[in-house]
Amino acid sequence: MAAKGGEWLNGRIVESLNRVFRGANVPVQVKIWGGEEQDFESTRLDPQHVELAQGFAITSEAPEEILIQCQAQSHDMNVEFEFGSLALARMR
Repeated sequence: MAAKGGEWLNGRIVESLNRVFRGANVPVQVKIWGGEEQDFESTRLDPQHVELAQGFAITSEAPEEILIQCQAQSHDMNVEFEFGSLALARMR
C-alpha cells in the first residue's frame, strides 16, 4: 500500500484454537517495511485471542510504499493462527 505523510496505526485480532496467548511472550508479531516503526502493543483478550497494534510514521510529504507483515512462531507444530482483517487509521 502507499501511505501519505503522517502517523498511522494498524491493528488486527489474531485467533488460535489453542490457548497459546499466555505468559510474557506473544507468539505473533507485526513487522512494518517502509516508514518508521513506532510503538507496538499486544493486548490479550483471552488465552485464544490477542489484539496487535503497530504504529508507524511517514516523514516524507510524498506517498511511501509500506508492507505490513504478520508472522506467527510456535514450537508446537499443531498450532494454527488466524489473522483478522487489517484495520488502518491515520492518527495525525
